[in-house]
Amino acid sequence: MHTLHLTKDEQKLFAKLPAELTKELSVEQETMTYEDSPRRRGMRFALLAIKDPELVRLQESMRAVQSEADVMKALQSFDLTKIHDADFTQMLFAMGPNAIGVIIENLLTSTSNAEDMEVVTAYSLLRHDMLESLTLYSPKEP
Repeated sequence: MHTLHLTKDEQKLFAKLPAELTKELSVEQETMTYEDSPRRRGMRFALLAIKDPELVRLQESMRAVQSEADVMKALQSFDLTKIHDADFTQMLFAMGPNAIGVIIENLLTSTSNAEDMEVVTAYSLLRHDMLESLTLYSPKEP
C-alpha cells in the first residue's frame, strides 16, 4: 500500500475518484505549509544547473513569476514529458511545493487510470519531502 500526503482540498478530489483507482492507497493529511515568495522562487530558479536550451528559456521566464498560477501558465507551453529526469527534478524544486500542489490538484481532476495515480503519489511524496526540507530552516523575508 502506498501513502499519499494530501491537503484537505486534495482529499476531497481524491474521494471523488473511482474505488478501483484508490483501493491500494492510503491518505495522510498534509499539514505542513510553506510561505513562498517571488524572491525565494526566483532564487531557486537562478540556482538551476540545466543545459537544455528550452529549459534555459523556461528558467529565465520563471525567475520573474509572482505566483503559482504564473508558474503553471509558463509551464503549459512546454512538453514536460521530454525533459530529462535530472532536469525535471531540479525544475520541480525550483517551482516549489505550492506549485507542485497545483499540479496535484490538476492531476486529481483528470486521473483515469492506475498509472496516473502513480504520478499523483510520486508528486505528493516529493512535495511532502520538499516541505520537510524547506520548513527545517526557513528564514523570514527581509
